[in-house]
Parts: sequence; C-alpha cells; structure tokens
Amino acid sequence: MKKLPREVYFFVVLWVLFVPFLALYFVLQIVYVNRAHIDPATVANLAFLWPVVAIAGLSMLLLVELAAYSKFKMGFFSAWFELFFISIGK
Repeated sequence: MKKLPREVYFFVVLWVLFVPFLALYFVLQIVYVNRAHIDPATVANLAFLWPVVAIAGLSMLLLVELAAYSKFKMGFFSAWFELFFISIGK
C-alpha cells in the first residue's frame, strides 16, 4: 500500500479512518432509538442518516481513485488535471 501515489494513499487512509467509526456511530444511534423507545418516524431524516451519506460518499471517492489508479497508474483527480493541461497545451 505504500507504493500507491499520494493522492490514492490519502483516500485509502481517509476511508480507513472514518468509515468504521461512522458505521459504528450509525449502529449505536439505531440501538439508542430502540432502547429509548423513540418513534423511528421522528428521527428518520437527514440528521439521522448523515453517517450513511458520508460512508457512501467516501466509498465512491475511494472506488473512483482505485479504478483510476488501476487504469492510469495515478489518482483520479491527477489524471483529470493532467488531461486538462495536456489538452490545453495542444
């Protein structure tokens, strides 16, 4: 994993650091709602589901970075940056 480009390595570390804790936080929220006998209809909004949205966003970024690395041997944003400046220079 240390041989990954910095950009890809950053997103891998970001995913590993945040996603398990976000998932645990979401599960603990569900357990709290069940144990406190709170009506789930009162908490079923974005304030309750933001960990799921964050996990989905981080997972999509990670998959895009890994897919770009497997295809171009560089990160997704670096590949677009290079493509933009190569096409501008021509």
